[in-house]
Amino acid sequence: MSRAATTEGTILDGPVELAGDRARARRLVSGAEPFAAGHYPHRAIFPGVLSLELFMATAEALARAHDVNGRVRHVDRLQLLEVIEPGDALDVEATIKERRSDGLLMQCTLSAAGRKKAKATLIVSAEGQS
Repeated sequence: MSRAATTEGTILDGPVELAGDRARARRLVSGAEPFAAGHYPHRAIFPGVLSLELFMATAEALARAHDVNGRVRHVDRLQLLEVIEPGDALDVEATIKERRSDGLLMQCTLSAAGRKKAKATLIVSAEGQS
């Protein structure tokens, strides 16, 4: 059974779809975003820090659905695999891989048109947990 979590105040487009230990969200890179005005001269590319922000918003929504009301406390690995450009419709996925004493270990992927653009491993911990 799937359900949705609101994402107000994040850079995601619309709600996060939740199904068990998995979450999925979307983001259209329109080219009208502030980064497009010159992140790289003469070529608008989506900054890696915004890819991380997409992962964090999706992972935190999934954690809340599993009664972990916290934040991403640790980025174990972030790999930027391909350039993300205006016009890319991004699919963001987060999956709980392990429940640990320090929080939920999650694997995240970012893809567009079936091509993997970035991936990360994150730990989401409740407030006061490290």
